[in-house]
Amino acid sequence: MKNSLIVLIALVLSFYNVRAQYDAQASQYMFVPEVFNPASVTANDRFNLMGLYRLQWIGMDGAPQTLFFHASAPLHFLKHDHGVGVMFENDKAGMFSTQGVYAQYAFKYKLKKHVLSFGLNLGFMNQSISSDSLNMLEGLDDYHQGSDPVIPTGSVNAPAFDIGVGAMFRSKSYYFGVSAFHLTKPTFDLDDNVSSSVSPVMYFTGGYAYKLPNNRFVILADAMVKTDFAAYQVDVSARVEIDDLYYLGLNLRPWNAVSFLGGVSLNNGLSIGYSFDLSTTQLISRTYGSHEVYLRYSFLLGGKKNNKYKSVRIL
Repeated sequence: MKNSLIVLIALVLSFYNVRAQYDAQASQYMFVPEVFNPASVTANDRFNLMGLYRLQWIGMDGAPQTLFFHASAPLHFLKHDHGVGVMFENDKAGMFSTQGVYAQYAFKYKLKKHVLSFGLNLGFMNQSISSDSLNMLEGLDDYHQGSDPVIPTGSVNAPAFDIGVGAMFRSKSYYFGVSAFHLTKPTFDLDDNVSSSVSPVMYFTGGYAYKLPNNRFVILADAMVKTDFAAYQVDVSARVEIDDLYYLGLNLRPWNAVSFLGGVSLNNGLSIGYSFDLSTTQLISRTYGSHEVYLRYSFLLGGKKNNKYKSVRIL
């Protein structure tokens, strides 16, 4: 009951006539760049099917659960490479949930050994509240009621149009990108007493890959900063890739959590990753951490071989 109350208070403060600070987070952000920048669609020049599922704050009732699914295909016309994709997301926390469906497009311009790409993200968001998941106490006396007029009865939802843009510069060993989401500042009027809006959010990403002399090990570093200019969040990660197959690493979210990363990339184009987040705040005494699973299948058509997934950082 105490855990449920903590989650409920945090969520109500986030949704009752205030701005959403951030989109759903992912500790394995470096492997799902399409989620945070449309310019990275088909950056590996392959067809892609990608999914990510995150369970946050295990052990707390109503804790966030996040699902991303993405599919994309490379195109070539008018003497340039392009990428198109679709993305679905579902983020649920307590009685609140947010869904998003987007079409994505990326234009790629080759600069000798580098690639400069620009992306567009168009779609709809939907926010909903389901008070059926709450256990409301019956009135204890004449001064305490078993309901709250601020919380809608039953389930209500509201859709809104959403747009985002991005740009990315890539080379063989490094990349950096910038993107802006929710430029329309989607507003959701869920009830006469409850409304919420999503502020524009910017993402700054970058990474570098250093291959050791023996060619068996590659050290990779990535970073992401996201901000709505009222607050910000930083992710910094480092990992070691072995034989272009396995990897182990850490991701640090200062003043928030540390994540342990691990995964494998198979020759058939299948990549699997897992991360475990350990909170560095007072939540560590109330949860068993957060779990995140990532899956991607990348492939070529036309009988071409070498379907092995190519990282955005090592093209």
